[in-house]
Amino acid sequence: MRPLKLTLSAFGPYAAETVLELAKLGRGGLYLVTGDTGAGKTTLFDAITYALYDHSSGGVREGAMLRCKYADLKTPTFVELEFEVNGQRYTVRRNPEYQRPKNRGEGMTTEKADATLTYSDGRPPVTKAKDVTAAVQEIIGLDYSQFCQIAMIAQGQFTKLLNASTEERSRIFRKLFRTQRYARLQERLQAESAALSQQRTTQNAKLDSLLSGIRFSPDDPDADALAALNAQTEPETALALLEGLLARQQAAQETVAAALKDTEAQLDAVQQQLGAAQQARQLAEQLAAKQAD
Repeated sequence: MRPLKLTLSAFGPYAAETVLELAKLGRGGLYLVTGDTGAGKTTLFDAITYALYDHSSGGVREGAMLRCKYADLKTPTFVELEFEVNGQRYTVRRNPEYQRPKNRGEGMTTEKADATLTYSDGRPPVTKAKDVTAAVQEIIGLDYSQFCQIAMIAQGQFTKLLNASTEERSRIFRKLFRTQRYARLQERLQAESAALSQQRTTQNAKLDSLLSGIRFSPDDPDADALAALNAQTEPETALALLEGLLARQQAAQETVAAALKDTEAQLDAVQQQLGAAQQARQLAEQLAAKQAD
């Protein structure tokens, strides 16, 4: 936000209408207001924050306290600020509630607090104090507290930013530098990381269960290493151990299968011999019976 023109009328110590052509200070973006005590430096801060946010810079002087006691009764009290944001110009005018002479007759009447925000592109102006404040906050991207901590620091207020919590400073800087999209990306990545971490924990538990179910001979050359396998073992190491165990078990299975085949062949021969013997015994029994007859 770059202030271009500030007009004060019967505001603070400025009894008459006073205009500051702030655009003449250039586009450097950093301005220092100096002067003797009581010169009205803080009032300039008050005027800017009051115009934008309906608050003084220090949060002390509010409402009727902002009208100059030395101003002519007929001089209206208001602050008008023309400022620029992202190449767009805006003008906000705000006045507190104060007493003024009646337009007709004698006596005093109350001038109600009011505010107006005007756009340079011809859009309808925003009226009503709260609506103006909300519109200004949306345009600048900072609320009153953040604006006073960053954009305009009045007499020691910088300590509030230094002493703010890390979360508060992060929120302020995100708004100031418009990095909300990166914060949302970070949150999404954190959520995905948490989900993947949970998935990994579940898979590790399943892997530990599977590894604990591996069976091998106590005499296996890698028995100790196989017994120590778990989900934290380097995949290459685990794979090499399991491949070695599988090769040995396949070789042992082939040996057992060959021995089983030989045994089955021997069993077939024995069964044939047993069948022949049984047949011979039956024939012998039949012969003996016939001989007896």
